[in-house]
Amino acid sequence: MEGYFIGIDVGGTNVKLMIMDEEKQVVAKTQIPTKAERGYEAVSDDMIETLDRMFEKNGIREPKIQALAMGLPGTVDRKAGETVYLAKLRWDGFNPAKKLGEYYRAPYFIENDANINALGEYAFGESGKENLLLLTLGTGVGGGIIINGKIFGGAENMAGEFGHMMVQTEGGDICLCGRRGHLEAYCSGTAMMRDALEMMKNRRKTILHQYVKENEGVYDNSMVTRGAKEGDATCREILNRFISYLAAGISTLMMLFNPEVVLIGGGVSNAGDLLIEPLNQKCREMVLSERSYCPVIRTSLGSEAGMYGACALAMQAVKEGV
Repeated sequence: MEGYFIGIDVGGTNVKLMIMDEEKQVVAKTQIPTKAERGYEAVSDDMIETLDRMFEKNGIREPKIQALAMGLPGTVDRKAGETVYLAKLRWDGFNPAKKLGEYYRAPYFIENDANINALGEYAFGESGKENLLLLTLGTGVGGGIIINGKIFGGAENMAGEFGHMMVQTEGGDICLCGRRGHLEAYCSGTAMMRDALEMMKNRRKTILHQYVKENEGVYDNSMVTRGAKEGDATCREILNRFISYLAAGISTLMMLFNPEVVLIGGGVSNAGDLLIEPLNQKCREMVLSERSYCPVIRTSLGSEAGMYGACALAMQAVKEGV
């Protein structure tokens, strides 16, 4: 009987689910609303019901599940197999994958979502490198570390908190964690929006006002990229500031970890070459030597990295007999 792996990426808004076979081929994938306010039991039941339908739709009866893994948005104690703090879900102090593991009579594993994303990019992405760093530039700044093809979590699985590196020691902007001067305070989507809205108050000529008006009064960070491409001075200033701080953070990581590649994901990465090219140039200038530098590129799996990474974690665990 053929065996299967299940990869699950749980977010505050959606749960993404993937079934993969032993040949690493995707059998099925989908997503469902999380609706975490209903509680853990209800969300877990939705996952099981959805997975059963996915198997049935693909003509798979009584599937043999080799292992399943779940990425979660928050702090996870991988060694103990339980969550520590999941701000969006509040599934704290237990293993959210246990119910599914018992239902499918299979080993089950959990991991922080940023680590899972990094593992997905290593195992199924286009970089082709087994020593990489991943930064996700979204609401905050997430991070993942892959060393020799494995997630590096540190002593307490807390490694990879790149967003909370200090890049400004005095009078810095306020991070989402409440402290000042962290990378996240300068290089997250939240930070870019804050800077843009603040500068718009005193700069009536910036094209951002036109974009917002055209968008029924709603600002979006893609407007900064669009404006920078059209030569708007304010948009270019916002983007240049963002890139300078990001380069400071990434060049430090290059010198600490000496990775083969640094991957950039998240909504802000959609700026493409407008972000990536000057970022590489600045990193090259900031590192100790050319041998410390490595390319900074965009992720290739996008929002599906978590599903792929969860499948990869399940496969690694079975291979290693964990």
